[in-house]
Amino acid sequence: MKQIMEQVLRECIEEVHARKLLAQALEKEGLSKTQDYYLIAIGKAACAMAEAAHDYFGNRIIEGLVITRIGYARPVVEYDVRQAEHPIPGPHSIIAGEAVLELVQNRKKGVEFLLLISGGASALAVSLRDGITLDDLRGITEALQQGGADIVELNSVRKHLSKIKGGQLAELVKPAQIHGFLLSDVIGNRLDTIGSGPAVPDQTTTDNAVKNLEKYTQDRFAHVKDAMQKETPNTVTNATHKVIGDNELFCHLAAEKMRAEGIFPIILTTEMRGEARVFAGKIPEIVKSLRQLKGIIQFPCVAICGGETTVTVKNPDGIGGRNQELALAAAIAIRKMKGVSVAACASDGADGRSDNAGAIVDWESYDKMISIDIDPEDYLNANNSTLALDEIKAAIKTGPSNTNVNDILMIRIEE
Repeated sequence: MKQIMEQVLRECIEEVHARKLLAQALEKEGLSKTQDYYLIAIGKAACAMAEAAHDYFGNRIIEGLVITRIGYARPVVEYDVRQAEHPIPGPHSIIAGEAVLELVQNRKKGVEFLLLISGGASALAVSLRDGITLDDLRGITEALQQGGADIVELNSVRKHLSKIKGGQLAELVKPAQIHGFLLSDVIGNRLDTIGSGPAVPDQTTTDNAVKNLEKYTQDRFAHVKDAMQKETPNTVTNATHKVIGDNELFCHLAAEKMRAEGIFPIILTTEMRGEARVFAGKIPEIVKSLRQLKGIIQFPCVAICGGETTVTVKNPDGIGGRNQELALAAAIAIRKMKGVSVAACASDGADGRSDNAGAIVDWESYDKMISIDIDPEDYLNANNSTLALDEIKAAIKTGPSNTNVNDILMIRIEE
């Protein structure tokens, strides 16, 4: 069972490769090939997206700036490729953000912008408002992430600490036109949240941002509130955006490939969210409900959920991620449910503080851990899911995948 599930996951990740998706979108959009462009690509899939743009526009791109996560970079023609820290921004994130501002400030009249955004962009390119330090941003980001903030809450704060996020980049390049292409890692494809929407009208306000800051930091960063008072633009007139791939596409591809393997697919949701271990606790009820449909649905079947869970971190030194935490909690939840397997995987190949993309467990995984003196509950409570799952060879490793369309959970059920 593990072999088929992992094979399907790898095939789906390849199908949503950013270079492939952007190539398809550019052909469909038909942007002018006689117009000159500046290219700004930011995110974990930035190199792949920049390659697709160069394939299409060639030398009409007169200057390219590509910013991606450390370890994800590779040469892209003659473009300036930068690496920066993720998920917590660092000094290279500041340098990358300044490179964006420098390109904007030195732009030539009549040249338009190609803005290519994928997951991770919010941390990778940082230009802070006056009065805010990198240490402030790092502390705030850690507090919100470890506190279980969702991406809308987190990015509402990041936009109001920034000079370029939340539609502000579009303001800086006026009157130049921006053509935005977005690879969505956000539930519901909310444009102002994907990469913190540098050229998108911001649906959040200073009020929202300050409330989210207070909610997760207990006013430890009260000194940044003055800098957050400037509202981000709620209208943008010089930018268009196209979502080229998302979690719904990922889940439907998984369903098609599972069907081809003779496994009956059911997509339950593409809006999976909430605490990872809590969602895992729902899996037994999902299994029982589907088994009660014997005669209506075929077995084996697979229930598919897409989206992004969160983890409230109790142990900052723990090694794991939301998908591995979900998988470990699932191993505990299904330990007496023969014929059930669970795969949880991040499409970008990076799950939290580990080199794993996720993990695959089944009804026997719990006993395997116990047999080698690993208490799954103890490891779960210490946010050490990676350490437990690696010991039973349950991890999925893909390396950088050149895409990012959120996470997938697959629950395979035998009759």
